[in-house]
Amino acid sequence: MNKIDARKLGAEGRETLRKRVIRLRTQSGMKAAELAAVAGVHVRTVKGWLRKARAAGAGALVEKTRGRQPGMCRKMTMAQEVWIRQRIVSALPTQMSLPFALWTRRVIQALIKA
Repeated sequence: MNKIDARKLGAEGRETLRKRVIRLRTQSGMKAAELAAVAGVHVRTVKGWLRKARAAGAGALVEKTRGRQPGMCRKMTMAQEVWIRQRIVSALPTQMSLPFALWTRRVIQALIKA
């Protein structure tokens, strides 16, 4: 039987896998090593899931969103970004009285400061 790599599953697939392991444990009383073999994950992973479910219930196994929230850590407002984007698309730096021929990172920084 081929093992399923749980890391390649989507969030919904991983959640389903966790719920199946918890359900198997409650229905059959299988040991963590047996559950790990059935689920195709490491024994420590199954033990962690069981510990979480025992401490805070099965709802604790729901996967949280990862990474930064969209729009977090922005330095400019959306209106400022749109203004800069319009200037870059509509004209060359020389047309905007900037002493550069092409748009580069340094030129955009100069546009922002101006």
